[in-house]
Amino acid sequence: MSTRPDNRPPRPAAQADSGQETASGAALAAPDVLGLSDTLSDAIRVMRLPLLMGPLLVHACLAPQSLPTQYILSHVVGDVSVPAFFFVSGLLYFANYDGTLRGYTRKLRNRVRSLAIPYLLWNLIGYFALAYVVHMVAKSDFLKSFWAVRVARRLSASAPVDGPLYFIKGLFFLALAAPFFHFALRRRTLVWVVPVTVLFWLIAPVPSLADRMFVVATPMFLLGGLFALRGQNILSRLVTSGRASLISIVFFVTVSAVNVGLHWAGIDCKAVQRLNILMGIPAWFAVSGALSRGALAPFLRWAQGFAMFLFCSFDLIMTVFREIWPPLHHTGDIYCMSVALMTFAASLAAYLILEIVARPLLRLLVGSRR
Repeated sequence: MSTRPDNRPPRPAAQADSGQETASGAALAAPDVLGLSDTLSDAIRVMRLPLLMGPLLVHACLAPQSLPTQYILSHVVGDVSVPAFFFVSGLLYFANYDGTLRGYTRKLRNRVRSLAIPYLLWNLIGYFALAYVVHMVAKSDFLKSFWAVRVARRLSASAPVDGPLYFIKGLFFLALAAPFFHFALRRRTLVWVVPVTVLFWLIAPVPSLADRMFVVATPMFLLGGLFALRGQNILSRLVTSGRASLISIVFFVTVSAVNVGLHWAGIDCKAVQRLNILMGIPAWFAVSGALSRGALAPFLRWAQGFAMFLFCSFDLIMTVFREIWPPLHHTGDIYCMSVALMTFAASLAAYLILEIVARPLLRLLVGSRR
């Protein structure tokens, strides 16, 4: 199966070492990489900011189990986002990975710039914002806050102080293990590992195990890598073909309806919930194809750096808002949507200000993403 759906000739290998490849270090980065068609690259670029609204909604919705609107926004739509980003990250990584030591070290250097530096800087900002503004982290937890910190209201010891950055931490470790994944993905005798890991995630006998980040991340990253090496034309059809797009959206809506119906019947079916997430990934590619042809496309293409900035800042901003304005702790739809809109606006304002007054700092914060 061809990995170049538009039959373009390969670009010169020297381009792989250009500054463009830096942007492919994560799903939040600019996707100008070797091995992807322009159409598919543009769809990923346009998809990024809308998909990032998922984590924002997940954190804004305080009562998703009891309020229908919040359940749909958080668990039907929002929960798709992080697995989809792991999928896209695998797609981007392996579309431009030649399996050589030189290629591997180049990618690691790029990921230090695009992942590790933003991770450390945002956790430093998060520590001071939460420790000294809302007093949620003890001073003795300073070093822990860069890896895993037990924060009063999160009751979690696995997330960094800037909670959503667990995604970036997981992505960096997947990048470290990429040569082993590439070895399996390139061999027909081992490629069965990918559907097996995805199936395990779908129907894991211990539900809590399949909800752990590393178990979610690895199957989705591998699945993205499999499509990069063997199935890019399928993704291209999702983006360009109206029929394929409609079918993927119908599947997603159908599984979502079953998911919502089971939830309101009091049935907690993890397999259906995870299938809902899995079906959401092709649906997002279908939606991105429409967005890339719509009026918002120029703004969405511009917003690559802002997408990363929003992802890294929204939880800190939201936490501070709720601390300084207690009504935002209320669980009603209007309060939760208000804090989501306020957080988005505050993050965009901060990004634009930094773009004017501190562009070098902004580049570090967003991992050199444009």
